[in-house]
Amino acid sequence: MKEKPTGKKWNSLTEGEKSRIVTSILNKEMTLRMAAKKYDIGRRTVTKWVNESKIKELFNNPEVLAENPLNLRMNNEEAGADLNKKCKALMDALQREKLKNEALLIMIELAEEKFKIKIRKKLVADSANLATKIPRRKSGYTLFNV
Repeated sequence: MKEKPTGKKWNSLTEGEKSRIVTSILNKEMTLRMAAKKYDIGRRTVTKWVNESKIKELFNNPEVLAENPLNLRMNNEEAGADLNKKCKALMDALQREKLKNEALLIMIELAEEKFKIKIRKKLVADSANLATKIPRRKSGYTLFNV
């Protein structure tokens, strides 16, 4: 019978050791891979520590909080104006996309008429019983006739 590998126990590093590892990675003294190998821990664990450290640093930095778009220190008038500006930009983008979609549909219709080819796929007539009507393929069930 195979013996289980004996490695370090979970949570065997102290917070100070974790902090030193993260600091050395952030200061480019060692890479994530080197730290994981040196301390016999997983790279994902080290990556998680580094990311947590960066998040804590961001939340403790007042300059970053001041630049935050969701800054709660804004008064209602500034926040309302900002939201109206963003809403108008989104409405404009939506209008452009609707026009683009309409233009593409017209192009498809013209191409089908001129070249006498069917570009659009037809939907299955009775989509209520897809599992029984369409044979299973590698990718699963399909809504289109192939």
